[in-house]
This record gives sequence, C-alpha cells and structure tokens, in this order.
Amino acid sequence: MPKLSIVIPVYNEAKTVHFILNKIRAAQLINDITKELIVVNDCSTDTTGQVIRDYIAAMPDMDIKFCEHAVNQGK
Repeated sequence: MPKLSIVIPVYNEAKTVHFILNKIRAAQLINDITKELIVVNDCSTDTTGQVIRDYIAAMPDMDIKFCEHAVNQGK
C-alpha cells in the first residue's frame, strides 16, 4: 500500500504543534494512501518534546515517528 511521508520540523512549538498534527490527521488521502508523520524537534527550549510525546500517546492509531536533536541544527 502506498505511503505518504510527511516531515515536520519543530522548534519551540509547544503551544501550536497540535494544530498542524490535527490538520494532518483530518486530511483524507485518495487511493487508500496512508500517512506517516516524521516529527523532528530541533532542540526546542520549551516543552515541545513532551507535547509531541503526549500527542503520540493520545493518538496511537497515527503512524508518528519522533526524533529529537540534542544540539540545535538550525542555521
């Protein structure tokens, strides 16, 4: 079955990241394509990491992979 991988970089998005995750969750894809979310936390200094972990726990039916950088990679 075809899969669409969606990469979402985040940095200090604790207050807003759930909005985009909910929009992606609600999006219906054609031809039975499934979604895979890859969320990359670029060393946020707020609670973004915990917010994403909580979201993943609350939505076990979503295919979400979560990566966290130990050092900020932004330029």
